[in-house]
Amino acid sequence: MNYLELKLIKKIADIEGIDVAMNLSKTYWLDKGRAIPNPDGDWSLGYEEYNPLTDKALLFDLMVKHKVEINHNEDDSNLAVIWPGDIETSMLIGNYFAEFKGIEDLPRAILECIVEANHE
Repeated sequence: MNYLELKLIKKIADIEGIDVAMNLSKTYWLDKGRAIPNPDGDWSLGYEEYNPLTDKALLFDLMVKHKVEINHNEDDSNLAVIWPGDIETSMLIGNYFAEFKGIEDLPRAILECIVEANHE
């Protein structure tokens, strides 16, 4: 995982009000507060990986919560879009979007769109 991906994941966690910690392998972990067996059969300290770039269920939940739409345009451009409020509001302040080329870029575009819509 590269630095920009880590930064994006951290921003999403901050937007969601979730505390995450990074381990030595540069992966963000969410403290679940209980011991759980990991896939190797060992007991972890109650941490679960937090990565909406690879966790499709988490990504879908974020997409629904933040009302991200996916638009495929006639010119072959693809956008993840958030429309703020009604049509009048969107026309006044614009919308938030992130472009993507192929399906492999879609998770990043969704998260970038959420970050853009929640910047301060």
